[in-house]
Amino acid sequence: MENMERQVDEKTRVKLMEECGRACARRSGILSMAEKYKGNVKGFVEMMAGELGKDYAEMETDHTVRWGYPRCYCALVADGNARLPRTYCFCSVGWVREVFEAVAQAPVQVELLRSIKQGASACRFLVRI
Repeated sequence: MENMERQVDEKTRVKLMEECGRACARRSGILSMAEKYKGNVKGFVEMMAGELGKDYAEMETDHTVRWGYPRCYCALVADGNARLPRTYCFCSVGWVREVFEAVAQAPVQVELLRSIKQGASACRFLVRI
């Protein structure tokens, strides 16, 4: 990560980390759960609100989801690796995008609002469907 920060422009770093997150989501069990909610974003968000808490999974409008995590689920960050740069959080953007695209069956936009790695108390995203 340190070498990538020095050698690669920010736009490329963000894209690379988002692709890492998408690949991570594909390897995890979340996509099989998401498959059950194809085309039903509201149902998926409601189910995940039961898992994460309603403060972390909420339909803001028919096309906007407020998403977040009360703690960092990435083992590399959760273990306190202070050397990981801010760019690393875009891995989570890719993970969220992969999951919501599987549910929505359409491209989505994901904006990182804040993250634990950046000093916030929780990770927060805005998902636009």
